Amino acid sequence: MKYDFKFTTVYQSAISYTNTNTAILSQSSGPDSKYAPNETLYRTAKLVYTNKGWKVDGVDFSLVKEVFNP
Repeated sequence: MKYDFKFTTVYQSAISYTNTNTAILSQSSGPDSKYAPNETLYRTAKLVYTNKGWKVDGVDFSLVKEVFNP
C-alpha cells in the first residue's frame, strides 16, 4: 500500500451503495493519527459483491493538507 497507516474504525455512514452489487467505503485518519493536525489521510475502497461475498475491487488514497482559519 502507498501509505503505512492502519485504519481501525468503520462507521456505518462510511459505506454507500451505488447499486446492489457495488459499494464505496470512505475512511479518514482522524485527529489522533500521525498525520494530524496538519494533514488528513483519506482512503476510499470500491467493493463488489460476488457469489463469495463482498470483495475489494480497488483502493485510492489522498493526503490532504488541513487549512486552519485564524
